[in-house]
Amino acid sequence: MSLGQVEVTNKQVSLSSIVSRNEKITTENIDDALVVLDGTGRVFGLEAVAVKIWSMLAQPKSVRDICDSLAAGHQVQTDQCESDVLEFLSELRAEGLIQVD
Repeated sequence: MSLGQVEVTNKQVSLSSIVSRNEKITTENIDDALVVLDGTGRVFGLEAVAVKIWSMLAQPKSVRDICDSLAAGHQVQTDQCESDVLEFLSELRAEGLIQVD
């Protein structure tokens, strides 16, 4: 399905998925937050850990690698980190902000 300039797929996000930013998305840094513009007029705000995840998506990366990197840098249980990252990436996918392979 296509929403304006943003392509939305139905592919589910799993730990073995390879994810990357949708190249049609633009961003702007404002203070400590990142504003994501999807090209259809919708605006999304990312802060803290979400900004770290977004920066990791500059190049295709497995969800497991993202989780491992975050768990190593934060005091969080691996299973909780995986659950939170999968939920966040699923939301980004649903909005057409990332590509999932």
